[in-house]
Amino acid sequence: TLVASLVLGLNLLPRIQGMFQSNGFSDAGILLPEFVIEASSGMQKAGEGMASLGSQKAWILIVYLVVVGLLLLRLMLSVAWLMLRMVRRGIVRSHGLRLVVSEKPHAPFSFMGLVYVSRQLMQDPDMESILLHEKAHLRRWHSFDLMFLELITAIFWFHPLVWMLRRELKQQHEYEADRYVLDNKVEKVYYQKLLLNFATHGLRIPLVNSFHVSPLKKRILMMNKKTKTNLFRLLLSAAIVLPFVGAVLLMQSVNASEIGA
Repeated sequence: TLVASLVLGLNLLPRIQGMFQSNGFSDAGILLPEFVIEASSGMQKAGEGMASLGSQKAWILIVYLVVVGLLLLRLMLSVAWLMLRMVRRGIVRSHGLRLVVSEKPHAPFSFMGLVYVSRQLMQDPDMESILLHEKAHLRRWHSFDLMFLELITAIFWFHPLVWMLRRELKQQHEYEADRYVLDNKVEKVYYQKLLLNFATHGLRIPLVNSFHVSPLKKRILMMNKKTKTNLFRLLLSAAIVLPFVGAVLLMQSVNASEIGA
């Protein structure tokens, strides 16, 4: 959905010529800001108005670029920190995964084919169940989702829906990983207690899938929920969404210059 939104927003769809024409006119109009010009000092006031408008736009652009720069810097520093940690600690193979073992205690997390764990966890009897969760993130390439979404968030930080989508996508990742663990015959109550034990541990890194990601209440409710396919709901969702998507595609493909009064 995010990729589709970007494609539609870039206005790349081919134009349909001749769909909308009114009275034979097809010239596009451009609405400019209104300025009141008086006879005595009209030129001066008009110039001041244009300068003020240009100044406001410049400040808005500067603020936007500063925030984009800060978010991209945070992204680059996070990647650099993870890579440096890998280089310093090295990679060991265990349980069919590539692990980066650290001395400080923290909840395990995964990033780009690697699982970062603390040394004290290596001897934990729950290690196998914990790594099943991280293996699910790796198999479903969740790190690429997060990297892509962090880039989009940096560019469109001013859009509230981007932040909401970012939060919901991370939550969906956890649902998928939890389901993978339970499908591998791990007892549900035991796994939920394991999650609660790690609820207060971990590193706050936006790029990683951490074992303890909150809110845990939603994850536990999802695990306890009986899932079944509801054909009626699927058809109803399609009936609502498909016309909306079709209307958006139609609007994107119409040549705006052909719509006139």
